[in-house]
Amino acid sequence: MIAALFFLAAAAAARPEAGPEIVVANEVLLAGGNKVEPAMQDFVRRVEAVGGWPAGSLRGKAFARPADALEYIRKNKVAFAFLPVHQFVQGRVPLKMEVLGRAVGLDGIQRGYWGVARNEQRPYEHVEEYRGLKLATTEVDDPVWLRTLFEGNIKAPERHFQLMPVSSGAEAVAAVLARKADVALVSQLDFDPLKPRIERKVDLAWVYASGQIPPPPVVAIGKWARPADRQKMAAALEKICKKEGADACGRMGIMYIQAGHAPDYDTIIRKYESYR
Repeated sequence: MIAALFFLAAAAAARPEAGPEIVVANEVLLAGGNKVEPAMQDFVRRVEAVGGWPAGSLRGKAFARPADALEYIRKNKVAFAFLPVHQFVQGRVPLKMEVLGRAVGLDGIQRGYWGVARNEQRPYEHVEEYRGLKLATTEVDDPVWLRTLFEGNIKAPERHFQLMPVSSGAEAVAAVLARKADVALVSQLDFDPLKPRIERKVDLAWVYASGQIPPPPVVAIGKWARPADRQKMAAALEKICKKEGADACGRMGIMYIQAGHAPDYDTIIRKYESYR
C-alpha cells in the first residue's frame, strides 16, 4: 500500500503543471479530417519547445468551423488563439483580446472577400441594389461582419439577402453553379483558384470585391492569459514556424507568423465598430 502511494506521488510529481490552452480556428482544416487533431498536438508541442513551457503542459483545440471557436474560448477560459479576423472583431472587447502577431496563410497578406456568380447575363452589377439574392457564405453567424464586408452599403444583410450558410468557400461556389444560390461570398484563398475560370469567362464571374482584410491575428485573451505566459508567447511567435516547425505550422494552414503588427487591425476594428 505504501509503495503504491509512493508510486502515485512520483507520477504526479513527474506530470507537468497544466499550462494555458491554445485555439486555432481555420476553415482550411476542413480538408484535414481525422488528421487535424494530431496536427494540432504537434503544433502545441512546437509552441512548447520554442516558448519554454514544460513538455506536455500546453493544451490545444482546433476548429475547422471558426464560428464554433468563440463559444469554446468563453466556456473553457482559453488563453491564446489564432483566429480569423471576423472572430477577432466579435470577441475583441468582451474577451479583452490583445493582438500579439499575425499568422499568414497561403492567401498571404493582401486579402479580401469576393462575390462570385454564374457567368451569364447578370441583373445585379451592384449586389447592394438587389434585395432577395441568395447569398452562400460561411460568414452568416455575424450580420455586423457582413455589413463590414459590404462597407455598410447593406444595412441589414440578414434581411437584404436570403442567407445560405455553408461550411466552406468551395461549397458556396458549388451552390452557385447548381443554381441553389445567386452569389457566393468567398475568401481570398477560395477566390484565387477561380481566377482563370473568371478571366476566361468559363462559368463564373465576380460581382463584388471587399476592402482589404488583414491576416488572422494571434491573440492573448486578457481575461485568462497570465502575464508570464503572454510574454512567453509573444517572444516565441516568430520561432514557431521556422526550421523544423514549418511542417507543424503548414498542417494548421499557417505559412509563417510575425510578431507585433497590432496596428494592422485598427482599420477593420474601426469599420466593424461603426457598423454595429
